[in-house]
This record gives sequence, C-alpha cells and structure tokens, in this order.
Amino acid sequence: MGDLAEKLYGEFVSIRSKSQYASKFERILLATKDLSLSYDPLMARSPQWYFAYSVGADVHEMVKINFLGGKVSYIIVERYK
Repeated sequence: MGDLAEKLYGEFVSIRSKSQYASKFERILLATKDLSLSYDPLMARSPQWYFAYSVGADVHEMVKINFLGGKVSYIIVERYK
C-alpha cells in the first residue's frame, strides 16, 4: 500500500523472477486512461479496452472490448456481485 504506480511494474517484474510466484504473473499490464484527457493514439495498439461501473448496491459490471486488426472483434460483459 502507498507505492507509487510508476514503481509497481518494476516490483512486479522482480517478484515474477522468483519461481514460487512466476505462474501468478504470466502477464503484467498496468494501464489506465483518464477519460477527462484527450484520446491517446497509443490506445489504438491495445488489443483490449475495458471499463467498469456500478449497476446497483454491491453489483458491478466490467465491459471488455476486444480488437483484432484495429476493429472490434468481440465484447464481453461480466457482472460481479
């Protein structure tokens, strides 16, 4: 708790190098987009965009938009209670 976001990636890479934790870090991605800022062209390279929102008391949905060749390939909506 309290670590700066820009330092977390390096710490995760370090933890991943330890054999007992390697399987838990098959893919490391720390990304966020502040929607109040303008469009970031680098986002176009991402194979997936996602966002979450609340739909009620203790109920949330996560929408994952998957891309292939720069076009929407499929969308997944997951509901969590």
